[in-house]
Amino acid sequence: MPGRLEGKVAIITGGASGFGAATSKRFAQEGCKVLICDLNESGAQDVASKLDAECKKSSEGGAARGFKMNVCERDDWAAAVKACVDNWGRVDVCVNNAGTSYKNKVGLELCLLPFIIPGILSLLRIYAYHVFMLPFEGFPLKSMT
Repeated sequence: MPGRLEGKVAIITGGASGFGAATSKRFAQEGCKVLICDLNESGAQDVASKLDAECKKSSEGGAARGFKMNVCERDDWAAAVKACVDNWGRVDVCVNNAGTSYKNKVGLELCLLPFIIPGILSLLRIYAYHVFMLPFEGFPLKSMT
C-alpha cells in the first residue's frame, strides 16, 4: 500500500540526529525521497544509508541520501535543491529543523550569549529558506519552520 508521501521529495535539515532523524525516518517510511541535511556529514550519511536499506528491504518506496549542509549558507541551500532535482527531479517539502542549543549549566553560571545564538541561527535559516526554497519553481508556499 502506498504511503502518504509516496512520490514526494523532501529536504530535512538537522537530519543527522534527534527530531530531524526521526522525521527523516517517518517520511521515508511513508514513501518519500529524503535528502538528509546536516553539518554532521557522517551522521547524515549514516542515517541515510540505514533508511535507504530499510526502504529497499521493505519496498516502502522511500529513499534517502545524506548531504552536508550549513543552513546559514546560501550556497548550501542552492546545492541541496540542486541535489534533490538531480537525484529525484524536484522538491516538494522542506522541514527546516536544524538548530542549536546551549550546554546545561547552573543558573548563576549562564551568560546571555548561549540564548542569543540559537535565535540568530533561527533567523538565518529562515532567511536562507525563503531566499532559496520559495522562488524554486513549483515549490508550494508552505514552510514547516
